[in-house]
Amino acid sequence: GAPAPGRARGGRRGRVCAISMQEQDTKEYTRNERLREEIESPFRKARQFLVPWLIASAALAAFISGTRMLAILSGVTGYDLQETALNLFVDVAAIGVMGFIVVRDKKAEGKSLERIARSGVLAAMRVEVAGETGKSAMLPMKAFRRSQRVTIVAGGPEVVNAAKEMATEGREALTDAGVVVVPVQLRGVSPVPGEKVEAIRSAAGITGEVAVPEGDDAWMSPCLGKAVNPDEWTRWLKDEVEQAEAQGLDPAEGIVLNVERSGFIKKRSVGVPNWKEHAAISKKINSVKYGMPSFG
Repeated sequence: GAPAPGRARGGRRGRVCAISMQEQDTKEYTRNERLREEIESPFRKARQFLVPWLIASAALAAFISGTRMLAILSGVTGYDLQETALNLFVDVAAIGVMGFIVVRDKKAEGKSLERIARSGVLAAMRVEVAGETGKSAMLPMKAFRRSQRVTIVAGGPEVVNAAKEMATEGREALTDAGVVVVPVQLRGVSPVPGEKVEAIRSAAGITGEVAVPEGDDAWMSPCLGKAVNPDEWTRWLKDEVEQAEAQGLDPAEGIVLNVERSGFIKKRSVGVPNWKEHAAISKKINSVKYGMPSFG
């Protein structure tokens, strides 16, 4: 029979450590992840099947041309030097080009599988949101697929507060556009200076002081969710934080990840998104009928 939901989630969460710690050549991916990668890049599989045969054919031709070249250099007559040299060059060049294609496709496949695997882990992570009546529900991220865009805003406490203010001020527009903002506070980051906080708030379209309801869960709304199990979220965000730091950015000032209806992250930015622009873009995207197949 099908595994219990709790066990399924446990398997996903257990794999998050493997995904972040193991080397590329020791990673294992599920059948569904590999199937999804093949659907996304069908021609890559065709190339991976055909190119090795072409390399073998070019290698055989190069061997023949090479032996002929050695014969010519040894004084054997009957072969045209210029033609043999040209054939050898073309064969060797073909091997090099096709070898490059193989390596490039292998790297691209690895990156694609890594992205799909990370999306699979993200799909099992949970968000708590409140309905219009105030009643809350705890949902896995995959529950938002096909209907809503989830915007993860990770950063220091100042950025998390700004994200709550942004979603509270733009609640009506964001809810109508099908957006769910999920603030995640990063640990061990430096405080954000006051002037930068004000710049982030201004860029986010926050006007004046926004009355965010106080309390552990009172601030939640249909467009503002709480990340359940923050430790799990910070572990998953570790790669994003390292990537931001490698680019010279300060994660404390905000990392924005837009999770599309496919479950993939298609856009990254910094700070806190402007709620008016974000609502307009999301409403346009969500108005298009979504039809990508699901694999669990």
